[in-house]
Amino acid sequence: MIEPQDVIDEARTWLGTRFLHQQAVKGHGCDCIGLIRGVAQAKGLVVDADIWRRFRNYGRVPNPAHMIEALRAHLVPVDREQIQLADILYLEWRRELPTHLAFVGEFQGRRTLIHALAEAGHVVEHGFVDPWPERLNSAWRLPIVKVL
Repeated sequence: MIEPQDVIDEARTWLGTRFLHQQAVKGHGCDCIGLIRGVAQAKGLVVDADIWRRFRNYGRVPNPAHMIEALRAHLVPVDREQIQLADILYLEWRRELPTHLAFVGEFQGRRTLIHALAEAGHVVEHGFVDPWPERLNSAWRLPIVKVL
């Protein structure tokens, strides 16, 4: 098991990586899914190739039903009340259309989001403030992360 802070430290090394759909290469490009995948792989999570093959070809706006199936295949669900550092938030991009993923970070005692944001053009970290909290659909954890 790895410490949540180790995951966030790795995620922060991706800050500034440009947004590129279906990519997961630090310093070159990634999307929100690619950031999660790239950080997980860097921290030692091995993803079954057959499982990944089922989910790798997704549209620019991923299908929410397909995404939740992928989350269930790769991650561990977390109750909203149990969200901790390094958890992964599944967020609604448009009203009731969950299609976005972000890591939960922390800076000076406040929650942040670390995610590949197409509108910014790269991986960013910012406060978990309006409108983000109301977009929360569900929370997930990498199976290799220690529970605090």
